[in-house]
Amino acid sequence: MISFRKEILRWLYPPRCPVCGDIIRIVEKVEQADKDNYVNFNRQETEKICTACKEAFYQVQPPVCCLCGRTVGQDEELCMNCQGRQFSYIHGFPVWIYNQPMKRSIAAFKYHNRREYASYYGQEFVKMYGERLKKLSIQALIPVPMYFPKQKVRGYNQAELFAREIGKRLGICICNDYLFRVRNTKPQKSLDDRQRYRNLQGAFAIDKEKRKYYTGLKRVVLVDDIYTTGSTIEMCTRALLQTDIEKVYAASISIGGN
Repeated sequence: MISFRKEILRWLYPPRCPVCGDIIRIVEKVEQADKDNYVNFNRQETEKICTACKEAFYQVQPPVCCLCGRTVGQDEELCMNCQGRQFSYIHGFPVWIYNQPMKRSIAAFKYHNRREYASYYGQEFVKMYGERLKKLSIQALIPVPMYFPKQKVRGYNQAELFAREIGKRLGICICNDYLFRVRNTKPQKSLDDRQRYRNLQGAFAIDKEKRKYYTGLKRVVLVDDIYTTGSTIEMCTRALLQTDIEKVYAASISIGGN
C-alpha cells in the first residue's frame, strides 16, 4: 500500500507528463475505509500521461526485425541495421520509435531528473512484452551500467529506473551490481557505427565478487533507454556470455530508425 507520506509528497511534488512536461492530475477514488468514515487515501490514482499526449509517442508495430525488434517492411526479416551483422543477444524488445517527442522525453528523463517518467515507460513495456518475458522464463533484468563517477554526479542510472519499473510489475529481480562499466566512454550519439564499437571495446566487465551470488543465472534481459545500432547491447552481452549466462535479450524504451 502507498504510505501516507508518499501521498503527501505526490501532492506536493506531482508527477509530470512524459510528453509535454505539464503536471498531470490525480484521480481521486475516495472510499469509506471503515465505519468511522476515514478516507482511504490509498485509493487515489495518478494518471501517467496527459490524455491529449497519448498519441505523441509511436509504439513499435509489426512486422518487426526478428533480431532488434524495430519495425520493418512487409516480408522483411531483418532491418537494414541488422542485415549482414552478427549479434550475440537473441532478440530486442523496444517500446517506441525514437521520434522528436520521445527524444525530448528521454532527454528530460536522463538529464533533468524526471525520474517519474520511468513509471510510464515500465507500464507500457509490460503491456507490450510482459507475457513474452514470462514465457521466456527470464530470471533477471540487468540495467546497462553507467560509469560510476558519472552516475554519482547524475544521481541515478536511467536504465536501472526503467528496469525496476518492469521488474516490480513482473516479479523479476534486478541485478544492478553484476555488470559494471570499467571506464568512461565518449557519448555514442556523436559516433558512427565503427567508432561506437571501438569506443566500447573493453568498457564492460563482470563483478567477480558479486558473480558468486548469482549462480544459476541463465536467462536475462539487458535494459537500456535507447537502442540505436546495438553496439552497447552487444558489448554488454559479450561480457555476460563469459559467465554461466546462456541467453541474453534486450529491452529498451525506444529504438532509432534504420
